[in-house]
Amino acid sequence: MKRIISLCLGFVILSAGMISSCSSSNTRKTEETTTLIREREADPDRDEPIHDFSDVDISEDFGVFMADAPDEPWVLANNIPFTSGNVNTHFLQFVTDMANNEISSTILNDVSTIYRPRVRHYAADQEGYTVYEITYVQQFPLSARLDYVIENISTMFNYHDVGFLDYYTGTIYPTFDLSTSINSYSVSGTVVYNGEEYDVSYYVFREDETTTNDIVYDDNNNAIWNLDITLTNTIYFVVPNGYDGIVMYAYTGDNTISSLSEALDMNDNEFHEAEVFDNDINDYAFISIPQLG
Repeated sequence: MKRIISLCLGFVILSAGMISSCSSSNTRKTEETTTLIREREADPDRDEPIHDFSDVDISEDFGVFMADAPDEPWVLANNIPFTSGNVNTHFLQFVTDMANNEISSTILNDVSTIYRPRVRHYAADQEGYTVYEITYVQQFPLSARLDYVIENISTMFNYHDVGFLDYYTGTIYPTFDLSTSINSYSVSGTVVYNGEEYDVSYYVFREDETTTNDIVYDDNNNAIWNLDITLTNTIYFVVPNGYDGIVMYAYTGDNTISSLSEALDMNDNEFHEAEVFDNDINDYAFISIPQLG
């Protein structure tokens, strides 16, 4: 399985060592995103999704997927350990000029935190189906010591996105890679399991918020660029009533790439077909979505 790796690109304009403006090329306007996140948090008892399922950047129909019923659920057969707390993962940051040429710097942090997901349920429009809403926040405390400061400077970071698989079969749900050009997608199709056909669909939305963006100087007069970026990810699964097989997983192993060119090569919207999870379980954290709500 190709690991799901997403690339976020942020531009920051520096003038005489001071930040004058900040925007993000791969997300909606920060002001709009911040407003949406705050509206969601201010209304914890809402009884319908906040996102419009018809408003996504890209879509795919995977057709008909034949799921083999195992003698024992995949999670039990593979002794998958579940966690219900926060999960730390690694990312790679690169400091560049506006032409994507890497600038000499020392990256001071490579650990992000995925906070415990929040799960809600809604009645689907289709009779006999339920909408699972899974919201999780991932925080990136970016920090780099700059060997020198130029007028225009930018940074990008590469991280492993989370994935979802089926508790019973170990099948990874088909998905797109998020990139700098898309922040949402939908996938739908028909699953045949034990001779029964089920319509299955899900929707992914990513939003960003920058809470810190400044340069400070240490005791040796080195410029330290600090950026705190929060990604709020919302996933909606439309599944048959009673289905309890959604498992979220996050890659916690070492970084799998090391260069800026590799990161840029991965900046696409590649679609991945469904397949059975066959990676090293020790490199992942697993979360049972039904156990959370």
